[in-house]
Amino acid sequence: MNLPLVTIITPAYNRAHFLPETIQSVLSQDYDNFEYIILDDGSTDHTQDVLKKYTDSRIRWSSHPNIGEVPTVNKGFGQANGDYIVVLNSDDTLLPGYLQKSVEFMQENPEVLMGYPRWAYLTADSVLIHEGLSFEYQQKKFIVEQRFIFGPGMILRRRAIELVPERNPAYRYMHEIDYAFKLCFYSKQALGRIPYLLATWRSHGDNLQKEAQHKLNEEKLQWVVNFFNQENLPKSIQRLRRLALSNAYYNFAFISLMLHNKPLKARYYLLKSFSLVPFYRSHYSDGMGNMKRTYLSIRLFLPILLFRNISQFFNRCRAWFNYRVLRPIFGNNE
Repeated sequence: MNLPLVTIITPAYNRAHFLPETIQSVLSQDYDNFEYIILDDGSTDHTQDVLKKYTDSRIRWSSHPNIGEVPTVNKGFGQANGDYIVVLNSDDTLLPGYLQKSVEFMQENPEVLMGYPRWAYLTADSVLIHEGLSFEYQQKKFIVEQRFIFGPGMILRRRAIELVPERNPAYRYMHEIDYAFKLCFYSKQALGRIPYLLATWRSHGDNLQKEAQHKLNEEKLQWVVNFFNQENLPKSIQRLRRLALSNAYYNFAFISLMLHNKPLKARYYLLKSFSLVPFYRSHYSDGMGNMKRTYLSIRLFLPILLFRNISQFFNRCRAWFNYRVLRPIFGNNE
């Protein structure tokens, strides 16, 4: 039986210290029919020295001047020959059995254009921390509530590349999500969750900086707004616009308060959320969406209500004092 060819693409930029573990996680797979394209995006460290050590015929690598992650991935798409395509970042890894189980899943679910596995966090020292979040895909919930934590290890069918040939280079952080959303235009079952723990995302200083997290959240909000401003959206998705934007504003308000301690900004975006949809009940079974929404509303607006009530109380006390105490004393001198 001929196994489908899988193309793995790794864009690499100054990750020489993590790259060997990434490469080894691919070469040690128990699935032999794959090609591995590694594209050095103008690294200034010793990435090329690392790559020159590998003589496995399944590896093809090249180097080009720095153009950024997304254009590099798009270049890899153009070079891919596989029936399935995987993008693996140069600091992430595939767990044993990834290729075999992912290909089996895609073959058993021919309507799925992109599969995404369960995944786990990995420290800079390669210690597994805990499993990351990944949700079963349902198109309406995915679009409306934006719980789109895919993690590493996404596998694309060749058909997906034919329908959406490139990721959008306008986004630094949201290009994967943007790509996945575009696939939703073509099928209600475009995405599928692979029910196995098969990949890791490495947590280290470069991707945990607070400034980077803030820029990611700002880009996420802008992306949702841009997405629903497109003219070619199917009517089934257009109908979700108010709910989706309301949730996007709410999510940004929550992050602005809890991660960045910016209550004024949080209050502004929460009001924008309520202006679109005053009351919304999250349909996720964990109930966290409703709890967070209630908590955020109380945290942002209860102090204002209390302040107003206290201010009104003191204003009334002052009026009473003026009328009952000061007026009898000084009233005759007016």
